[in-house]
Amino acid sequence: MTSEKFPLCTRQDFPNLPILEKHFNPFVSMENIEEYLGMISTISRWENRILMMEIPVWEMMASVFAEEKLKINFCVNMIFLQMQNKWDFSQFVQIFNRDVSEIIEADMNEKKLAEKLSACNDEVIILDACTLLENSYKRRKIRENTEKVKQKVCGGENSLLGIEREIYCSLLIFSEQIQLNNAINVFVDADFWKKPNEFQEILRGKPIESFIACFIQFAENNLHEVHTIIKNNYIQTPNKCEATLQATWEILRKFWESRGIILGEYLQIPPKIEWSIFSRKIREEDLIRIFIEAVRDDIKYWKTIEKKSE
Repeated sequence: MTSEKFPLCTRQDFPNLPILEKHFNPFVSMENIEEYLGMISTISRWENRILMMEIPVWEMMASVFAEEKLKINFCVNMIFLQMQNKWDFSQFVQIFNRDVSEIIEADMNEKKLAEKLSACNDEVIILDACTLLENSYKRRKIRENTEKVKQKVCGGENSLLGIEREIYCSLLIFSEQIQLNNAINVFVDADFWKKPNEFQEILRGKPIESFIACFIQFAENNLHEVHTIIKNNYIQTPNKCEATLQATWEILRKFWESRGIILGEYLQIPPKIEWSIFSRKIREEDLIRIFIEAVRDDIKYWKTIEKKSE
């Protein structure tokens, strides 16, 4: 539901509801939808191609997943290893108000943060939790707010941040740190895109808008089948993160098959996907072990000099 489809928005005496601030043009051209797959193909790793295709589906259908007991209970944490254009990623997944970037800064005060979150439903929450250039106070505030948002959106903490309802959304975090719990960690470096300039060129043709409009139409026309796919994956797969990933991929395959495209072949995805690679948890002790091993392996490349006493 958007402002354009809301039947009462022209009434002067109607209150200013959050939905009136959400805009999407449902009349975009659908002729260039295959360019969307061309844009997905510019992502280097096949695992990231899957994630960047699935995130928009989670946000558009978050309430539907929740109805079938598969609430989106994890976030995607994009770890920026180099200075990257975050706007590219927000444009890739953002549904509403696509002419502006809807990134939420994690260092805002709790009241403003709660106002932003309380207006969200069936969309993506993009939280900028990068701390590299911030002082120690802001870094601590960003970490605390990020954890609160994650608990509220992914954990369903009812009274957290003063919001007395469930928020059905997908959560995308921009950061420089690994998230240990309820997170799929994605490392973003200069090789994330095969050809960054090609991605930008395709983006100007608005293929994402075409995909969103076509997918919404497909989901509305096949809602019973979509519910069945989600329900079956919930029943058959104990790990709810993996169940969500599998169900979404199955829905996407059905969508593209309806347009004469075999999705896995087009995007060069392995025929058998090991979904646990996305949901595998990173333990703190593993990070410490990896760090120690890296130091031991590379210490031979560093020169040491004797400390001179003053």
